[in-house]
Amino acid sequence: MVATMVVVLPSSFTGGELVVRHEGDERTIDFSRAEYNPFHTHFAAFYADCEHEVRPLKTGYRLCLVYNLTLAKAKKVIAAPRTTDHIEEVARVLRGWSADQPTHKLAVTLEHQYTADGLVWDALKGVDRVKARVLHEAAKLADCRAYLSLLTLWESGSADEDYRPRRYSRRYSDDDDEEGEYEMGEIFDTSLTAEHWSDADGGRPTFGSMAVEREEVVPPESLTGVKPEEDVSGYTGNEGLTMDRWYRHAAVVVWPNARHFDVLCDCGVQAAIASLRQMVTDRKETAKQGPSNKERCAEFATKVLARCVGAACGDAEANELAGALLDLDEPELLRAFFRDIVTNSRTIKPGASVRAACEKYGWETFQAELTGMFAATSVDNVTQVAGPRADLLERNLGADGGVKVQRSAEQKCSAELGCSVFGDPFGSRASEVGPRREGCARPDLVQTVSPRLVLHMG
Repeated sequence: MVATMVVVLPSSFTGGELVVRHEGDERTIDFSRAEYNPFHTHFAAFYADCEHEVRPLKTGYRLCLVYNLTLAKAKKVIAAPRTTDHIEEVARVLRGWSADQPTHKLAVTLEHQYTADGLVWDALKGVDRVKARVLHEAAKLADCRAYLSLLTLWESGSADEDYRPRRYSRRYSDDDDEEGEYEMGEIFDTSLTAEHWSDADGGRPTFGSMAVEREEVVPPESLTGVKPEEDVSGYTGNEGLTMDRWYRHAAVVVWPNARHFDVLCDCGVQAAIASLRQMVTDRKETAKQGPSNKERCAEFATKVLARCVGAACGDAEANELAGALLDLDEPELLRAFFRDIVTNSRTIKPGASVRAACEKYGWETFQAELTGMFAATSVDNVTQVAGPRADLLERNLGADGGVKVQRSAEQKCSAELGCSVFGDPFGSRASEVGPRREGCARPDLVQTVSPRLVLHMG
């Protein structure tokens, strides 16, 4: 006997649930639920070595047939798969990998194809369900985490027409008029990303599109082991045919908890800042206000700041990051934000964050960083954008205490434009800050004053 099959014939009843247990996993099949049409026939089957019970009926009558399933001339007993030994072995491998390997994560590909909406743990098919369960349980034992994701390998390159001879037929076919086949020639560009995430609890983490390295895929040859989607673009000018190709896989992505923040940063600056913002918000809204929780937020913020240095961090993302750092109550991280990110950017408008930080912690906390921002601002030889006057900075930030500012930008501005910068760049009169056009020797050159530091302060 290999298994038991229960066939429920059309009947009306409530209760009588079938409960099947195996290796700590329990499934309940309730044929009396509304989605099971009482006029249809339903069945369930389970291995013979699974523990099972039938709960008492509450109302009505249940009519069913029970079959013992056997294999003719079977040489060995077939039992329900046992995953306990596999889980322990995989957990041991994951522990060794997380301790020795520099890769942040592993992406283990699955066999079947799934849509973005259909990629959930309970809907996995066949061997994919067993593989995913083993990886998930092993990840927990190895202090790792596991998620389902759709893996996409994209390649773009030249399209070469396939000139291989085809078999001729005396009968005319409509296929004779179809376009020829194409093959990928030289590959110009490629990317490998994971997106459309799902966790074992049925949630949808907002990790976004995460970059994946080929050496992080297990097994690596599975990347091109499925039929790709292809699109061929026609001739444009002097350029030949181009082909785009997508290989798509469902995968279980695993990474150690110790590298969680590094992996989130692999999703890009925008996604990493959004994750930090959410983490800080959750900390504020829950009762988890302990020092360890704040330390984890600060650790993540430090990694995000490091990724933002030299990256294309836009104005919206930068101010969202500043807001998170303010809510986290970490002035040292704010100082690093002003010093390493804002000072080196001409697109970030830090006015609101500078004002909020100084109102909360005082001007002297960020004196060196704000001085550096002003000193780094100069007249652009192309756009003729002028920097602020040095004496204005000294007056507002207390330069008498030792802060010295280069006056070259101010002198060049005054000599070429015949204008002055006045007012409080951080106060309520920010709209007044700017070059005076009255009596200006070069009004054609006067556009704005320091879009990075002055007009953005209001």
